[in-house]
Amino acid sequence: MDQAQGSSAAPGGRGVAPIKAALVLLVLLFAALLAWSLTGVERAAVQDQKPPPQTPLLSEAEAAAEFERLHALLQRAYRDRDESLVSLYAAPDSPKLREAHTEIRQLLRDDILYRHRVRQQEVLVTSVTESEILVTQVVDVYPRFIEEGTGENVARGGPETLTIEWVMRLYPQGWRLYQGTVVHAEDIR
Repeated sequence: MDQAQGSSAAPGGRGVAPIKAALVLLVLLFAALLAWSLTGVERAAVQDQKPPPQTPLLSEAEAAAEFERLHALLQRAYRDRDESLVSLYAAPDSPKLREAHTEIRQLLRDDILYRHRVRQQEVLVTSVTESEILVTQVVDVYPRFIEEGTGENVARGGPETLTIEWVMRLYPQGWRLYQGTVVHAEDIR
């Protein structure tokens, strides 16, 4: 072969080897990129899976005990007319939070003592998730609003059996009552 014709052959007949080596390197690089991109898809799929819950699920018994603790704080806040207790049982974004503060201030303004007698018949936990617990409570309520000056019971209405559906939610500060809705009321005779 004549070197004047522009042959790229190196002396000794090895002129094609650098091109083959470059092609092999390109193929290997493409294979490595393909493998990397496929493992990236697998990594993304693993990352998209729901992370394990931060807080373990409560058992029904634990959920019922937590509800009873929060409900006792609610009763104490009204009995003691202590607004500072409201944040210990009520959710910060609860529609009932402002209502509780308003009602306790009204009791103080009117010199009324909250002395309801509440007899719990049943607490039934109907749902437990990592962030929400649903509870159905059946209670007998004997209303007593006592006027401080006279000792007179100024409550309107008589004793009732109430069925209340409660929603508890988990917040950074712990479980709180978010909502309580009376779904059935019946006079006690």
